[in-house]
Amino acid sequence: MKIFKKLIVCVAISSVFFLTSCQEGPAERKGKKVDNTVQNIKDKIENKGPAQKAGEKIDDLTNN
Repeated sequence: MKIFKKLIVCVAISSVFFLTSCQEGPAERKGKKVDNTVQNIKDKIENKGPAQKAGEKIDDLTNN
């Protein structure tokens, strides 16, 4: 019976960590905006071929 209680506690704690880690906080959203801005600046500076541009569009669509 003690093992069952320990298992329940472990599952409960794990689920709390899992649920809270899935949500994006304001700092993460701001960080993504900064990353996108930096990437856009890099894209304007570098000359890229059509294959590179197509690959980046796929990355953008799949959120990679």
